[in-house]
Amino acid sequence: MSKKYTATIIGLKKVNNSLDRLEKLAVKVYDDVERNTAEEIAGDAKVNLSRVSTDKGRLVQSINASKNTQEGGWKAGSQVHYAPYVEFGTGYGFKEYPFAEWKEYARDFYVNGEGRMLPSPYLFPAYQKNKPIFDEDVKSVTDKILNRFNKGKL
Repeated sequence: MSKKYTATIIGLKKVNNSLDRLEKLAVKVYDDVERNTAEEIAGDAKVNLSRVSTDKGRLVQSINASKNTQEGGWKAGSQVHYAPYVEFGTGYGFKEYPFAEWKEYARDFYVNGEGRMLPSPYLFPAYQKNKPIFDEDVKSVTDKILNRFNKGKL
């Protein structure tokens, strides 16, 4: 006849509760970092646009940060239909777009080659400026959350 061995894990409920608190804290903190970054990008895009474009009204006023309800997180930009044409230019202007990372996306706004407006980048430079700050903020809050968790303070 075989013997049965059992093991009991003591404290598992406490660990699960800590993990639940960790998850709730992380969701809130990361949401705050994303919101702050989106707001910074929107603000910088407005400043950039006022430097590179004659559009000082509708487009500038439409740039904002908002919760991305479909995909989660936050986004910065404009819903004005001509916003990408200002960013990327029209016609062959997309070829003059100075940021290789978005050049293929810029080509989506080429249409028929008859446009003459050169690109006036405002959003991508704002993104580029704030991306390293976002990365550092995420690393910083992650370290803080994990330190609290490791010290049993959650």
